[in-house]
Amino acid sequence: MNREGAKFAKKSAKISFFHLPHPRQVKKRIVSWRTWRLGGLDLYFSPWADGLMAASWQRIQRRMDPRGLITAMRTLTAVPVGGKDAKRFSDSLIWFPLVGLFLGLLFWATGTVWNWVIGKEWPGGGAVTILAAQILLTRALHMDGFADWADGLGGSRDRGTRLTIMRDHHLGAFGAIAVVFDFLAKFVVLERLLVSGGLPVIVPVAIISRAAMVSLMRNLPYARAGEGMARPFMDDLSRGQETAAKTITFCLCLFFGLLGVGLLAAGWIIVRILATSFRRGFGGITGDLLGATNEMMEILLLWFCACSGDLVLPYLGWEWLWR
Repeated sequence: MNREGAKFAKKSAKISFFHLPHPRQVKKRIVSWRTWRLGGLDLYFSPWADGLMAASWQRIQRRMDPRGLITAMRTLTAVPVGGKDAKRFSDSLIWFPLVGLFLGLLFWATGTVWNWVIGKEWPGGGAVTILAAQILLTRALHMDGFADWADGLGGSRDRGTRLTIMRDHHLGAFGAIAVVFDFLAKFVVLERLLVSGGLPVIVPVAIISRAAMVSLMRNLPYARAGEGMARPFMDDLSRGQETAAKTITFCLCLFFGLLGVGLLAAGWIIVRILATSFRRGFGGITGDLLGATNEMMEILLLWFCACSGDLVLPYLGWEWLWR
């Protein structure tokens, strides 16, 4: 083995953080520096292909950095998580759908426990309990962005003035109305879903709403001239990271059957509409607009499921195929 081959072999023999063995380590017996013995099959690669595969493994390892999950949990939730943040905040965006899965399961579990302990005779209490869990687990971060968006949109027609109003920490009249509307809309929807048995839809909705933020950060410029909360996440955000987040979102929605796929398609349409609105009305995206996106996605998708009722809820899961 020459020096160049040894360098490629050493570089490609690293283990990813998932502890998945590199193809070179599947079988320790290597015929030559450019040959992999996989089972009983010899696979021959040139030095260029060998180095390309090693670089691909390093790219996957970087995108799926577990420290990105820590950053995503600290950003989207109030759950105390130990460990160091990712070197680049954009590395956490691939984990946003999984954090949405975590939150959605907790919200669904809260409503399920309420129905099991109290029963369906008092669905309003269950809806309030789920809303309280949402506030505690997310620090009402997205509701704050929803209120700031309403203040900016209703306070002026000028882009610069809107952004200035949104940066103001005081709650205006439009923001107060938006918060009340947010609570009332979710209360009515959750009460309906608790009675109809459609509460599990809250899980794919939570996944899609968090993934929507990744899509907007990738496809819209940052609206402010200076720094902001969303700016570090948008720096170095690549198309591959967005694609990975979308792929994870699609795979997770498949578990919820035809309704999960339908909600994903509806979410894509809503994201396109919001992207056009934010580009025209604000010149791009900000952290407040990302929070508003999450709230609007949840309200619209849950409202659709609650209004459709018996028409779409039977397609939650894949049991309808053999009924």
